[in-house]
Amino acid sequence: MLLASDRKMVDLLSDEEAGQLFKAIYAYYCDGTTFDTESRVLRLVFGRMQQVIDAHNEGYAARCQRNKEIAEERERKKREQNGTNVNERTRTCTNVNERTPIEIEVEKEIEVEKEGECDKSHTHARTHEGMTDFAAEAKTDKGYIEMLAMALHQPPDRVTALLSEFALECRAKEKAHTSRRDFRSHFFDWARIQTEKAAKRPPKQSSSEPTDINDLWK
Repeated sequence: MLLASDRKMVDLLSDEEAGQLFKAIYAYYCDGTTFDTESRVLRLVFGRMQQVIDAHNEGYAARCQRNKEIAEERERKKREQNGTNVNERTRTCTNVNERTPIEIEVEKEIEVEKEGECDKSHTHARTHEGMTDFAAEAKTDKGYIEMLAMALHQPPDRVTALLSEFALECRAKEKAHTSRRDFRSHFFDWARIQTEKAAKRPPKQSSSEPTDINDLWK
C-alpha cells in the first residue's frame, strides 16, 4: 500500500515528524481518523498518504462487492435447485389418496425445517469463510504487515504467525467480524496483548544448567 516513490518525501521529515505521521497513517487506515496538525509539511505528506489509502480501500470495496454478488447468485441457484427437487419428489407420489391431509402437512413442515437447517449451515460457513478471507487478505498486504511490525516491534514473519493464531482462535470461539476494519482493529489489540505477555514471560532455563544444588559443587 505504501509507495516507494513517496520515500524521498518522508526522508525530509525529522524523526519526531515521521513518528507523528506514522501514527496518523495507522489511525486513518484502521479507524478513518483524520490528522489534525499545525505543520503544513505534515499536512501535505499526510494528504498524499491519504490518497493512497483511499484508492486501496476503494479497490478492496469493489472486490468485496463483486464477491458478494457472486455469492448471492450462487445461493439463488441453490435455492432454485432445492425447490425443483422438492417439486419432483412431490410429483412421484401419484396416489394422493394413500396419504391423509394431516400426513401431507407434516411432510411439508419437515421439508421447511430441513431447508431452515440448510440455510443456517450456509450462513455459519459464510461467516467463517469471511473471517478467513480477512486474515488471508491481511497476510498479503505487505504495507499492513510492515506497519504492524513497526507498531508491535516484531519481525514481519512473527506478525504473519500471529494473524494465523488469531484467525484460528476466532474460528474456535465462533467470533465473527462484520468488516475488514473490525477484524484488523480486534487483531491489533489482541496481538499487542500477546506480545506484552511474551515480553513479561521469564526466559526458559537452559538444560545445561544444573538442576540439583549438589551439582554446583562438582
